[in-house]
Amino acid sequence: FPWMVDLMVRESNLELRITRHIGGGSLLAPNIVLTAAHKVINQSAELLLARAGEWNQLNEAEELHYQDLPVKSIILHGQFSSETTGYNIALLVLSSNFAPLPHLAPICLPSPSEVFDHARCIVTGWGKVTFQGNDYQHVMKLITVPVLPHADCVQKFDRITGRNLDTTTLICAGGEPGVDSCTGDGGGPLICPIKDTPNRYQQVGIVSWGIGCGKSNVPAAYTNVQILLPWIRQQLR
Repeated sequence: FPWMVDLMVRESNLELRITRHIGGGSLLAPNIVLTAAHKVINQSAELLLARAGEWNQLNEAEELHYQDLPVKSIILHGQFSSETTGYNIALLVLSSNFAPLPHLAPICLPSPSEVFDHARCIVTGWGKVTFQGNDYQHVMKLITVPVLPHADCVQKFDRITGRNLDTTTLICAGGEPGVDSCTGDGGGPLICPIKDTPNRYQQVGIVSWGIGCGKSNVPAAYTNVQILLPWIRQQLR
C-alpha cells in the first residue's frame, strides 16, 4: 500500500523529539496528503509530520525504509462541521516531495460515475483493534469491508444516532462483527479495486467516524471522495 501515510504530531520532551501517531492519510502527489479534517483542525502545521513507506512502527531495520516530511500547510474544507460531521476532508501540503522510491506511489482517484455499492473494499491503518482497549497496532493492519448503498447508510445512521447528521458527503462500509476501522485509523483511505485491473486500487472514502468498532450491523462512516472530487481538484490546481 505505497500511498499509505502515517500522520504524526511532534512533541517536545526535553532534548528528545518525540512523535505521536494521530491518524492516517494517503498520497495524492509526492507532496500532497489526503486526510480527514477532524484529524488536523486543531493541529498546527509546523508540528505535523507525514511518514510514507512505513509498515512496522517499532522496527527501524526494515528493508524498505520510511521517509518523514514536515507539513507546510493545511487546507480544510470550508464547510467542515464537527457537529454534523459533513465535509470531513483536508489536504496537507508538505515541505517538499517524497523521494521517488519503489515502495511509494500515489493512490488513484475514482471516476465520478462509478458505483461501489456492495463492493468489498480495503481499509489500512495503525489504529486500535477494539474500541475499549488501548491496543493500537504497530504493524499496519488491513481489513476488508462491504460498501453499503447510500440509502441504507442514511437509514442506519438515523436510527442508531438520532442526530442531525450531514449524510450528503458520507458513505458507509462495514457492519460485520469484529472487522472495522477504529480509533487511530481516522484520515486513512478506504480503497476499492479498479475493475479489470489486477492489484490496482482507487480511493473512494476517508475514515471519518464510527459507533464503537466492529459491531454487527453498525457500519462506519467514511467521507465520500467521489462527491468531493471537484473540491480536491480545485485545491490541486
